[in-house]
Amino acid sequence: MILSEQVRERLRAEGTASSALVLLCCSIQDRLAAQFPDQGLVVGSLRSQRTASITSDDSLCIQMGFNGSGDSGDVDRPYTENKVACEFVSKDPEICRLMSDYIHAYADWDWYNNDGGGGTLFVYPNHPLSSSMEGYYNVSEAISADGVDAQSVNITEDE
Repeated sequence: MILSEQVRERLRAEGTASSALVLLCCSIQDRLAAQFPDQGLVVGSLRSQRTASITSDDSLCIQMGFNGSGDSGDVDRPYTENKVACEFVSKDPEICRLMSDYIHAYADWDWYNNDGGGGTLFVYPNHPLSSSMEGYYNVSEAISADGVDAQSVNITEDE
């Protein structure tokens, strides 16, 4: 997806999770297009102009898991099942940074403190509106009843 700099600036100014996700998808697509110039990533505003192996099935999904660890949480390396893009995606520092920044900015539940919770960011570079983030957080409550001192409950929160 090619967006003009003017459109990208307008999306940045909105500052919403949805606009940030569209920008994230565009940035990842830019990285993939630079790495795989012969793979025919979509160029131009019409999706039918050029497509090939990386995006022809429209199912390219890049995932990044995250979970509570320490005081700031921990994010996994990005992962995709696309065999052509897998190694590049998991090792590209820019894709790692972009996805990690998105998680830290928009996962607005307490997932990061110790074992507070976690989730997964699913990014579809060619279908930003299909992208999503799912997560959960743990709630612990100490109760006293016949020798039982604590109970943990997992609550799932979809974003």
